[in-house]
Amino acid sequence: MLPQNYTIKINLLEEKEEAFDLKFSIDVHLLKDDEKFMDKLLYQCNLLMENTGHCDVFTKEATDKDYIETLQVEWEIFPPGQKNFEKNIQRLISKHRNPLKRFIDIYSDRMEFFEELKPIRYISGTNSFSSYFGAQITENLVVLESASYGNAIYILFEEWEELSKMSRTELLNSENRNFERVTHTGNWKNKVRNAMGNYE
Repeated sequence: MLPQNYTIKINLLEEKEEAFDLKFSIDVHLLKDDEKFMDKLLYQCNLLMENTGHCDVFTKEATDKDYIETLQVEWEIFPPGQKNFEKNIQRLISKHRNPLKRFIDIYSDRMEFFEELKPIRYISGTNSFSSYFGAQITENLVVLESASYGNAIYILFEEWEELSKMSRTELLNSENRNFERVTHTGNWKNKVRNAMGNYE
């Protein structure tokens, strides 16, 4: 019988001008070597989902900073490198129920190009951003693509996480110019390299 006396704790993590960051957590830590670990974990996740609509799993050593860094994250992170090349392409393809050959070709071509740029990590959008993927070259420099929309690649400089949440129309009409747009025509890969060089 699973325990029924769990309590959901609420902690204020950060207070902003117009919002508060709150952490909802279960007051009982789980042990991985417990034979009922998975049952208890599922029970706790269901409890949080039913009461808050969200659930994630952290170690008991996680700090408030660790929680804050995950808030509103809409990008999956995965590692660069040739040894991860095929696996990374499969990650992207798996987002399509029945991927067309052109999607597979685009992912393969773009990932080969991204590898040449020596990224520190790859990013892939989730939820409403699932069609977007890219390479993070430095902490403030991201090359962003979409296999589904338009015929351009975006180089985002400062505040790339905020810029990447804008629609193409919003981005192009905004006063923020911390980005460059390169269409996939001519020698577009050299244009991307030049744009990155101008920033660096």
